[in-house]
Amino acid sequence: MFENVHFIMIGKSVDDTSIAVVEEILGLSFAEDYKTFIREYGFAFGDGSEIFGINIDKIENSSVLIETKKEKEFDPNIPSDYYVVENIGMDGLLALQNKSGKIIIWQKENGNIKEFNDLESYLTS
Repeated sequence: MFENVHFIMIGKSVDDTSIAVVEEILGLSFAEDYKTFIREYGFAFGDGSEIFGINIDKIENSSVLIETKKEKEFDPNIPSDYYVVENIGMDGLLALQNKSGKIIIWQKENGNIKEFNDLESYLTS
């Protein structure tokens, strides 16, 4: 999985216990492909994007945790079962994912504007 994605920098691999802690704090479940990504990379930068993840050295500083909480406070219309995978950095666009693996591109003013079946299809688009 993720063989077709080039990452410039990756974090440290993350164990299932740490993943479960972040899921519990956020009150949701991560998709299986996102868990696979987190287990392998922790988080990653590459090709102009930052895929949020978990900081195994300091869970409370995990980008997926910080960004999901921040964006949900800023936009209460973000569906409760979604977490932020990436802040695309233009026009207020966010890549959000839910437990089923579906990724939506979200904009506060317009809601869901595009969809991907899974994390890998999003990363290779």
